[in-house]
Amino acid sequence: MCAYMLSKNGYRVSLFEKGSELGGALRYIPKYRLPKNMLDTTLDNLIRIAHIEVKFGVEMGNDGKTIADLKNEGYEAVFVATGTPAPRPLTFDRELVAKADLEGVIFGLNLLDDVDRGKVPPQLFQGKRVVVVGGGNVAFDVARTARRLGGDVSLVCLESEDKSSKDGIPADVEEIEGGTEEGIRITYSRGVEEIIGENGKFKKIKCPRCTSVFDEEGRFNPEFDRSDILYLEGDVLLITIGQGP
Repeated sequence: MCAYMLSKNGYRVSLFEKGSELGGALRYIPKYRLPKNMLDTTLDNLIRIAHIEVKFGVEMGNDGKTIADLKNEGYEAVFVATGTPAPRPLTFDRELVAKADLEGVIFGLNLLDDVDRGKVPPQLFQGKRVVVVGGGNVAFDVARTARRLGGDVSLVCLESEDKSSKDGIPADVEEIEGGTEEGIRITYSRGVEEIIGENGKFKKIKCPRCTSVFDEEGRFNPEFDRSDILYLEGDVLLITIGQGP
């Protein structure tokens, strides 16, 4: 969108993309919500109308191009819009939760990417119990995708069911209702203190009750009642608690 607006304001714009297609995080949105042909058509029209030059397969930083390289090539200004492509790891009390490398533990964002690229079979989770961790729209995208891949899906989140409270679940009502209608079970107000495995494979998570998500100043600072513990068993754990740069 930055490239489009700059072009509409009279600038000659080149857009550098690391991958082979445009769209970024929009590609992670399941096709039942955003059909891929609609996304492709919209992007193609924006590029054509705005006369934007697109260069695919160009990596910035690391061993790729630098901003200095671009300026040497004649570019007078550079806008960096790489987004937040990296999934956030699971933490508890500001510490990383161990055993996230067990077989069956997957980042939900990676699942959405693999589905978009056609890398997973249509019944990937057939006959499997799938636990999704997260309370945002992306977590519900992951849960509903897992359900469509044949999984028996449960979702657990820190937030409460009461969306009007400061600790209310952030996902849209439409996502929550849609997930419930599809048979996804939701467990509210639970954190994940421990991932438990057996023979190198994911088995269950230990979930103390979350008594508050944000402190009185509105900062993310979860508090827990460790005397109230729930264990959720499964064959697959999908971690979807946000993204970072």
